[in-house]
Amino acid sequence: MNGLYIHIPFCKQSCHYCDFHFSVNHALFDQMVNSICKEISLRSSYMPGNELDSVYFGGGTPSLLKKNHYKTLMSAINENFLTENLKEVTLEMNPDDVNADYMKYLFNETFINRISLGVQSFNETELVFMNRSHTAKQSRSSLDAIRKSGFNNISLDLIYGLPEHVEKNWENNITIFLKEDIPHLSAYCLSIEEKTVFGKLLKENKLIPLHDDIAFQEFVTLRNMLFNYKYEHYEISNFALKNYKAFHNSGYWKDMIYLGVGPSAHSFNSRQRSWNIASNKAYIDRLDQNKEFFTEEILDDKARFNEFIMKSLRTIEGINLLELTYNFGEHHTSDLIKKSKKYLSSDLVHISENYICLTEKGLFISDFVAADLFLDN
Repeated sequence: MNGLYIHIPFCKQSCHYCDFHFSVNHALFDQMVNSICKEISLRSSYMPGNELDSVYFGGGTPSLLKKNHYKTLMSAINENFLTENLKEVTLEMNPDDVNADYMKYLFNETFINRISLGVQSFNETELVFMNRSHTAKQSRSSLDAIRKSGFNNISLDLIYGLPEHVEKNWENNITIFLKEDIPHLSAYCLSIEEKTVFGKLLKENKLIPLHDDIAFQEFVTLRNMLFNYKYEHYEISNFALKNYKAFHNSGYWKDMIYLGVGPSAHSFNSRQRSWNIASNKAYIDRLDQNKEFFTEEILDDKARFNEFIMKSLRTIEGINLLELTYNFGEHHTSDLIKKSKKYLSSDLVHISENYICLTEKGLFISDFVAADLFLDN
């Protein structure tokens, strides 16, 4: 299973919570697309047999791409990879980029077959607080335009855990989502990162994060409401109706080989990890000058073990103990089971014959549990 991630590092404006690499200066947009195509050509052999199963356009805001950009990128992909078995091609979109003509082009003239819409909220106050570029009205109208163009494999993003002083209604956001009958939801608890606007406000005591207990109750509300509508909670942040799990993103949690192209993009092939320079100009210049533009790390057994634990615990199935034993040996499996047992009394994990998985409480603090189960901890 091989996936290609394409990072489009441009946005209209900076969301107050976002710490991904992007620029609001679009002067280098055309050059960036050409450089990404060059990287695709240079690194296509990263994929075994040059075969490609999925493509994901992320960012940034990839829906800022123009029609000629898609033609250029699709040509590069088709020239460098075998795409006969391409199952899923996802495009992240902002609601304010959606219009009938653009969607018609995407549906009829590109190989994109899945749309991931960054709504984040249907509440105007929340959108303003997060400094999103779209309105609550556009959150709804964009879904109509996407459907009318022919797309039915649609995912939507929502954010919960906003500070208490924000006028909000998390249940109402979920209710609107359910009324829209979207087959997939990615719901993320707000994380306040140091280098963001929210991080700056937190440091200046101008923002008070939501208490963990309240954020957890919002997580529980989310699960309960979606379960009532037959959504499967298959990964910490992801819910899907039958046959609508995200193929590409699921691969990340199951050791898919993936190549990430574009500035700041990461790549992984089970034995090594690499990440591109996080600077638009430096990325373009280094590719133009045939200089190194990424850093590479060989994963030792400890790093591979910890990666396996972290990824597995993000899924509802959890850690497959048979697979763990096959890859790392019986002694590591026995040690992991012993370490996990201390979380039974606090109802954070469930241990069965072949799996260790997180409970509802455990899922909410999965990073803490996973880190404690890493080797050398």
